[in-house]
Amino acid sequence: MDLVEKLDAFEIKIRRLILLNQQLREENEQLHGEVIRIQNQLNQHEMAMREMQERLAESENSTEGQLVGVQNSKGIKRQIDSYVRKIDKLIEVIENS
Repeated sequence: MDLVEKLDAFEIKIRRLILLNQQLREENEQLHGEVIRIQNQLNQHEMAMREMQERLAESENSTEGQLVGVQNSKGIKRQIDSYVRKIDKLIEVIENS
């Protein structure tokens, strides 16, 4: 192999490497864009999850408050029923006397 052939082979290798480098750069740009897109999606999902967690916490607090209200309502109803029975007994005693 003479010098010219060696230089030609070397030039071909360099052109292949340049082409490969260009292809890798383009692929890198595409992957970088994909990473940014996925990060944006992740951020949106995280924000949605935080919002759902806040709503869940508010809902749990509201439900607890409603449960306490229901329990208080049941207690008040029992007291009223007890008073009504006592009043009925007093009325009965008065009517019988």
